[in-house]
Order: sequence, then C-alpha cells, then structure tokens
Amino acid sequence: MFNLGKELFFVPVVCILKCLTERSDAGIYEALMAGTDPKDHYYRGCVKNMLTEPQEEGLFSSKQVKDDMFSNTLRHFLTFLFVSDERIHRTQFP
Repeated sequence: MFNLGKELFFVPVVCILKCLTERSDAGIYEALMAGTDPKDHYYRGCVKNMLTEPQEEGLFSSKQVKDDMFSNTLRHFLTFLFVSDERIHRTQFP
C-alpha cells in the first residue's frame, strides 16, 4: 500500500514479486512454499489465489506487470497533479 496525495493505493504482493524477479509463477510459488508445512492448505490456497490475480488481468510476465503498474501509477499521479493544479487556479482566480 502507498499513499499519493490523500488516496491509498494497494499493490498485490505477487505483482511486487513479479517486478523484482524474472521467476515464473511456479518458481514464485515454490519459493513461497519453501519451509512451510505441507499440510497448511489455507496458506497454499492463499498463495495460489494471489498468483492468479495478475493472470486474470492479462499480466503473465514480469515486463507486463512492470508496464501495467507504471502506467497505472503514472496515470493516477498525473490526474492528481491536474486536479490539484485546477484547485489552485480556482482558488487564486475565482
């Protein structure tokens, strides 16, 4: 989660992992499962669900995730700047 202006943005953990590594989803899954109890079906299910979220958005590779996160963040940032700029102009020039 990060804050831009007064808005909170949530970034899925798997998207961050995909940006930081070139591993496949299977590789990320294996790394997250290392050292866990094989009978912990809840944790395994949560990780599987997190790994499918980017795929449902059509994001399969590290590059696709990076491009999507950057474009969305940039779009929100520019919108924030534009709205803030408009508010400043309205208050200065009624």
